[in-house]
Amino acid sequence: MGQRKRQTIKLSENVHFSDEFEQMLVESGIIHSKGANATDRIGQDSDKLIISKSGREPQTLDELRQLLNSGKSLLSLDFEFYNDPKGTPWIREIAGKQFGSPTYFQYRLFNKEMTPERQLEFLQEWDMPYSETVNHSYFQIRNHLSAILNTIRPDYVVCWGDAIDFNALDREEQRAHIKQKHRLTISIPRIDLARLVGRDVFQNHTTLSLEKMGKLLGIKGTDPRHVALNDVRLLDRILQFYARDLNEDLFDN
Repeated sequence: MGQRKRQTIKLSENVHFSDEFEQMLVESGIIHSKGANATDRIGQDSDKLIISKSGREPQTLDELRQLLNSGKSLLSLDFEFYNDPKGTPWIREIAGKQFGSPTYFQYRLFNKEMTPERQLEFLQEWDMPYSETVNHSYFQIRNHLSAILNTIRPDYVVCWGDAIDFNALDREEQRAHIKQKHRLTISIPRIDLARLVGRDVFQNHTTLSLEKMGKLLGIKGTDPRHVALNDVRLLDRILQFYARDLNEDLFDN
């Protein structure tokens, strides 16, 4: 077997990985380099995901528990948004965490559809000249996200209420001129945990917010809400809860 071609990814300055995830990417032949002189060689290959299609989405929490203990790879994913002046939501933040592993990632995006006030807030928060915002565009971040998905190769991506998230993601894919067969919204098999809990626990009569669900299960220590990394950690802990026997005392805090 030939040696795997190494990829170099230019990282935006606001990208954050856990140490464990950095090591995983290095072992997978992906080199990270920061700075304006770095070369992004992912290019046209970045929209070709190698995720294999999984089986059907679990229909009950018992099926979910079996899946969580089956050795399948699951990735919790969360998006946060801003509204443009017309009220259309666009992605401002993406975070993910691999189930059963300390690995996580987080990206923040810059978009010219942001209001001038939000653009200024972004530049001030990251102490960045406007000329560098191109490195924080959806297209650039998508290259990194595709490489991560191809590294983890999740059998399922888990979200809490995926309709808004994936509608916004599909708008970004369309604007980036990604062919439909390669779009992340088509390629990623996913589980809407909010829908599953609503169906199995509340008989479709109600759907709780992620925050309320965390409180219902007694999960603490992941505030504030609507920060993508915090929300994805909370989602991961809900998965931990449902992966175990409910008689076990999962949370020490």
